[in-house]
Amino acid sequence: MRQLCIAVSIFFLLCSWSIGQQKPSVEKKLQYVKIPPENEAVLIASQPECPIRIEEASFYIKANKPGTLFKYKVRNVSTKPISVFLVEAWNSLGTGKTIGNPLLDTDAVLLPGQTLESNKEGQDYEVVPMNARVREELRPENGKTGMKAFWVLVVSQVIFEDGTVYEDKKTSEALEAYLRTLTN
Repeated sequence: MRQLCIAVSIFFLLCSWSIGQQKPSVEKKLQYVKIPPENEAVLIASQPECPIRIEEASFYIKANKPGTLFKYKVRNVSTKPISVFLVEAWNSLGTGKTIGNPLLDTDAVLLPGQTLESNKEGQDYEVVPMNARVREELRPENGKTGMKAFWVLVVSQVIFEDGTVYEDKKTSEALEAYLRTLTN
């Protein structure tokens, strides 16, 4: 019995020591480099009938691996609360994607006159200085300096809290078709 007590005591001591040696897991924020507009500009499509306005758009590239981030604000210029909106990003190389919607998967709404940031620096990500990997990624194929590409942000859909929908697929489709002609 005495040996069992000693064995159990040693076991608990070893477990306690092992737990004390483990480093606490710290959730590391994603790191991005803000890209100057002279390298990759972000343009905002003119959509006068759209119930939201995109403002203050900028482009980021992940610091250590492939990936991008668009930071922008949206302003509800309508008279109704908005529950969901979709923003698309199309680039001069003929490719595009739907980018994040901060209202998705929440009960929040964007009230008339209210603005909302797509991503919050320090909360969703952190900005780090330019590094060699990103600098190489920004280098135009012809070896010259200057702009590699540009992006155009367009609102494709807005869903209001009352269930009504604004859609502008024509602008998005026309923009996509035109940008694809630039690459041919």
